[in-house]
Amino acid sequence: MEFSVKGITFKNEDLVETPLEDLRVHSISRSHLFHIFPNGRRCVLLLRAGEMIKKDFLKKYTEKGIQAFSSLNISKEEDIDKYKSLWNELKRAKSQKAQLEIKEKIIVLFFKENLIASEKSILSFVISCFEEFYQLPEDVILKYQDVSYLLFTRGLLLSSFAVLTAFAYEICDFKFVKDFYNINLFMDFG
Repeated sequence: MEFSVKGITFKNEDLVETPLEDLRVHSISRSHLFHIFPNGRRCVLLLRAGEMIKKDFLKKYTEKGIQAFSSLNISKEEDIDKYKSLWNELKRAKSQKAQLEIKEKIIVLFFKENLIASEKSILSFVISCFEEFYQLPEDVILKYQDVSYLLFTRGLLLSSFAVLTAFAYEICDFKFVKDFYNINLFMDFG
């Protein structure tokens, strides 16, 4: 059976079951999460891929007794891990030459996966940047989300592009890139 929910079209066989316990609070959802009603003819979008998973979201569905969601994966864990591996290499790079080589690998991977391979998602890069660079306390995330959830999620996207901008200017020092990511998040949100 084919569904079309809020602009997302998919077949029932495209969905995988994701246990509620696998979702981490204050992480970015890697998939669209749906609830399919028992008759199998109707479904509801609960969370879009790229949105933050909030504590109250998990609490709400835990209290309702929901054990799992039907999810349409957008960003695969192995794609995120490719970026994380490169971030770790950049973190350990001792020379500027090594940093520049790793930067090139990251840029090539980004463009290869997002411009050449249309089945990939830019969300993998955004998630890897958030998990690697975001360094603010949890209460800051909550405060930003309370002010404007949409602005916060857009800030995450733009901060990820700021990393690519730093690379375009040959700025490859891991600590600087990390600070640049967080500064752009603040500035964009402000």
